[in-house]
Amino acid sequence: MSIPIFLGGIFATKLNFILAAAGVCVIMAVTLILIWRNIDHATEAQRKRAGFWTALVAGVGVWATHFVAMLGYRPDMALTYNLEVTLLSIVAGFVCVSACPSVWLSRSNREPIWEGLGP
Repeated sequence: MSIPIFLGGIFATKLNFILAAAGVCVIMAVTLILIWRNIDHATEAQRKRAGFWTALVAGVGVWATHFVAMLGYRPDMALTYNLEVTLLSIVAGFVCVSACPSVWLSRSNREPIWEGLGP
């Protein structure tokens, strides 16, 4: 893939859809911060619920960000959507994103993630 093809895809997308996708991404990030802000003080059941909601919000948020941006993409060819494939892609986003919080929540030693980033 060359740079002109990549930049051509960016310039073929309408700016208002890019801004809407960025807004979806920011809302998702703020929601995830609010879900995880007190996770250290939560009970085990509350951690499991937070892990589920994290996976759901992040998976659907990543999918929605991409979907909204792709709605604004106007190539020279026709775009079609298949409902079954679209729903399957939402489920795939949820399942793939749920792996990280599941692993972190299943550890017995839940040190904050940022502690491993430096001295």
